[in-house]
Amino acid sequence: MNKKIIYHIISLLVLFCACDSVEDRQDLGNVLTENQLVFDLIQTPAGSNSVVFQNQTANIIPYYDWGTGFSNKPRTEAYFPFAGEYTVNFTAFCAGGTVSTNKKFTVDQNDPNYFENPIWNLLTNTTGKTWVWALDHPSGHPYGNGPVDCLEPGWWQVTVAEIEGWGIAQDEITFDINGAANFSIKTKDGIKTGFFDIGEMTVEGQVFPSLKISGATMSRDEDKSGLYHIVKLTQDELIVHQEYNVSIYKRKGFMY
Repeated sequence: MNKKIIYHIISLLVLFCACDSVEDRQDLGNVLTENQLVFDLIQTPAGSNSVVFQNQTANIIPYYDWGTGFSNKPRTEAYFPFAGEYTVNFTAFCAGGTVSTNKKFTVDQNDPNYFENPIWNLLTNTTGKTWVWALDHPSGHPYGNGPVDCLEPGWWQVTVAEIEGWGIAQDEITFDINGAANFSIKTKDGIKTGFFDIGEMTVEGQVFPSLKISGATMSRDEDKSGLYHIVKLTQDELIVHQEYNVSIYKRKGFMY
C-alpha cells in the first residue's frame, strides 16, 4: 500500500472521529413566575422624593427601570424631583429566562431644593403659565436681532404685521412642572409637546440663564437647537435670545 493511500485512510478516520457527536445539554431550570418575584420599595418618609429599590428574590440578576433611569444593582436609590405617580418595572434574569413585574408609588410634592432657582416659578407659576408674543410691546418689534444682551431688537426689527404674515402671531407657549418639566406650543397647526430644563450658558463672555427645550421649540427657532438664553424674566415678561435673534413674549392676559 503506497503512502498516498495510507494518508487518505488516516484522514478519513480522523474525520469520522471528529463527526461523532456527543450531546451534553444542561437543564437551564424553570422561569420564575411573577408571583415569585419579591422586591422592596422604600420611601422614608412615605411620599418622599428619594426611593430605594431592594431585591429580595434569590438566584437572579435584578434590573430596575423607573422611566428616567435604570439599574442592575440589588439595592439602588432613585431620585424624583417632581410630584406625581410613578411606576418601577422590575425584571429578573434567572436560569430559565426572564420575568417581570412592577410597582406603583407616589411622590407627594416637588422637591423645593431642586426648584430653589426662582426661574422655575417665574417661568411656570408651578401649575402652568402660558406666554404669547408681546404684540403690544412699546418697541413695536416683538422679534428681530441685536446684541446678545439686548432687551429689544436693534439691528433687524420685525413688525407685528410681519409676525402676523408669518402665521405665528397667535402662537402660545406653556411651561409647567406637573410631574415633569413640561413644555407645549399651540400653533395654527395644532399642539406640540416636549420638555425643558434650565441652566447657565456663556455667550460672548457673558453668563446668562439658559433654557433648553427638547421635543419641540418656541415659535421662532432659527438654528433648530431648542437652546435659548434668557435676558429678562419677570412675572409678566420673557425675553429670550438665540445668540443675536431676540424674541419678546409676555404672560397671556398681560397688557403693556
